[in-house]
Amino acid sequence: WHPRRNISYTNSPQCAVDSCLCELDISVARKVDNYLHIFAVLDKDPGKYLKAPTGGTNGEITADPILHIAVPTICIVNDSFPEEGIKEAKSMIVPTTPKLVDAYPNPFNAAVNLVWKVPEAGNIKAEILDISGRVVKTIRTGYSKAGEFSAVWDGTNEAGKAVPSGSYVFKLTTEKATSSTVLKLVK
Repeated sequence: WHPRRNISYTNSPQCAVDSCLCELDISVARKVDNYLHIFAVLDKDPGKYLKAPTGGTNGEITADPILHIAVPTICIVNDSFPEEGIKEAKSMIVPTTPKLVDAYPNPFNAAVNLVWKVPEAGNIKAEILDISGRVVKTIRTGYSKAGEFSAVWDGTNEAGKAVPSGSYVFKLTTEKATSSTVLKLVK
């Protein structure tokens, strides 16, 4: 963090109404270019608020403008760290996680085709979960060689009973990673 700075010069203790200055409701723009864009209401009578609906006031009505303060980012850089920017990686890392290739049709009514790839041999678990994370049905579990595989889920649980319409998750877990996709069952 950088030391505090009064970027709008609003230090005004013991001032008269309409000459006091204090920022309210400060927000910062999500996207930044070479400036940090700050927006605020400039309260000219800080600490006082209108009372309603009785009509009495605890202060005077003032015209409080909206401020836009554009602070150059170079002004807020911590001097103890050199400004280097973002360095690009010298090589790209290619993920080797299992990738769910497809689940079709989705949404589905009677059955859905599940297709996935396993990058290297090992133990896997392919299962259907409800939205709370409970296992509804285990599609496949155990050792699997590398390759592309498929299965059909007919919308039933482990007991063979039809599950209700709703959202389910097809989750594939290998020894190194997990991958999932959402399935929509519509009856």
